[in-house]
Amino acid sequence: MKITVLIAEDDPDMRHVLRKVVEEVEGGRVIGEAGDGLGALKLIEELAPQVVFVDIDLPGKNGLELAQEIFDINPLTFIVFATAFSDFREKAFDVYAFDYLVKPFKMNRVRQTMERIKQIGRASCRERV
Repeated sequence: MKITVLIAEDDPDMRHVLRKVVEEVEGGRVIGEAGDGLGALKLIEELAPQVVFVDIDLPGKNGLELAQEIFDINPLTFIVFATAFSDFREKAFDVYAFDYLVKPFKMNRVRQTMERIKQIGRASCRERV
């Protein structure tokens, strides 16, 4: 199963790390990256990723605002927060976050999140049959 991912993160090193881990997961494919919230929103509208990794502290549009707009565009998008801010967890789940990873997180944690998304995707496909 192919899983398309967009990364919205202002730190290029963290984008690189997330890309590497996502693409290590079978079927994981990063289709876009953005260093700010407005650029991410534009890419989300153009590319329609299945999963978006979102940092809270993004220039232009913060991660919580971005997550709400992602949900408004496509409520089936998996929103995964990957941030240094642990105190926004409750607000993140208010905007329908699938997961909330606090930096520094273990790379295996990202893999587990991607595997959970794959399992849900497979189950969803079986329900439609």
